[in-house]
Amino acid sequence: MFKSNQMFGRNKFFYILQNEKGLSLIAVIFVMLLMGTMGIGMTHLVSTQSPMSTTDVESREAFYAAEGGLQHIITNEFMLDVDYSDNASPTGAPYGGTPVAIGNAQYWAEYSNQTETSVDIKITAKAGSSVRVVQQTVAMAIPVSYPVFSGGDISLGGNQSCNSNGNHCFPSGMLFGDIAAVGNIVYPDHFTIHGDVMPNQNVTLPEVNLSTYVDELTDTEHTGDLTINGNSGDNVHVTGNVIIQDGANISGNIVADGNIVLSGSIVATGTLAAGGDITGTLSQHSTFSVGFGSNGGVQPILVAVGNIALEAMGLGTVIHGMVITGGEVSITADLDDDDNWGNAIIMNGGIFSGGDLTIYNERGFILINGNEKLVKSLAEGGNLNLQQWHEG
Repeated sequence: MFKSNQMFGRNKFFYILQNEKGLSLIAVIFVMLLMGTMGIGMTHLVSTQSPMSTTDVESREAFYAAEGGLQHIITNEFMLDVDYSDNASPTGAPYGGTPVAIGNAQYWAEYSNQTETSVDIKITAKAGSSVRVVQQTVAMAIPVSYPVFSGGDISLGGNQSCNSNGNHCFPSGMLFGDIAAVGNIVYPDHFTIHGDVMPNQNVTLPEVNLSTYVDELTDTEHTGDLTINGNSGDNVHVTGNVIIQDGANISGNIVADGNIVLSGSIVATGTLAAGGDITGTLSQHSTFSVGFGSNGGVQPILVAVGNIALEAMGLGTVIHGMVITGGEVSITADLDDDDNWGNAIIMNGGIFSGGDLTIYNERGFILINGNEKLVKSLAEGGNLNLQQWHEG
């Protein structure tokens, strides 16, 4: 009985052992089938994803080439230019010409809607089979090359000086250089212009941005109003108004959030910029002049977001540089009889008036020597106004 039970136990043991081996074999086969299926799936996934990854890389390369080409063209072909109308593409249209290579890509540049002051730039770049296109409109921050320009009308005039016999009279004023306006230009025969007179010019001057002058020309700040009646060499931002009195000698830059008022005989060799108006009654021998700024371009001498109105009451006021306003400019002379008809105001430079421009003498001669090179130098500090950008 015992042996029979023992034999039965041994057979049961071997049966269970054999059964477990069978299950293990089935499990191994199942795992192998599963791994094989996964391998086939991964192979299919890799084979389908590889072309997508290559396309994505090429697309990125093409985009970076297009954007890099756009910045290169803007900087090298347009930044220092003062006439966009005659610019020609350095590459020709895609996909011929002489494309520029950037890494594994190349680009072509096309210009359209060209005027003297604006242009649309289209850059087409290709890497492998991928093509990306970017476009941007570029306009001049200083859109004119005329040394005297008005965003409104220009009126030039005044009274003449004649000899004792009355048989010979002198010009009431004289302007050397080209003069242009969005509106009309009116002047009498006795106000002499040696240059081209161009009314009805379709040009829009940019807004005068005072914060630019604060950032670039000042390093200290004065809170409230400021009165200057002696020497001043600070490059100062004034949060209020500024009064500059007779005898002041200014060698630094003054940028005021409010108005600047000038009175008497003043010497300034830095920029005077106002968030409001610049007004002044100048006695004899006032001098305003400024040199080159840190960006290589010339700094303007007088800048107003509003208007500029200057009146010479004595001989010898000299203005060297650019006068720029967002509003109107009025320059007049009214000398005493004792001063006769000498040079009341001599201006060597240029005027950008956002509004009307008036030059008139009651008594005294006004001479304007327009300097086109000065305008170009001012522009070469960075003459770009980047407008609409889009892809495609």
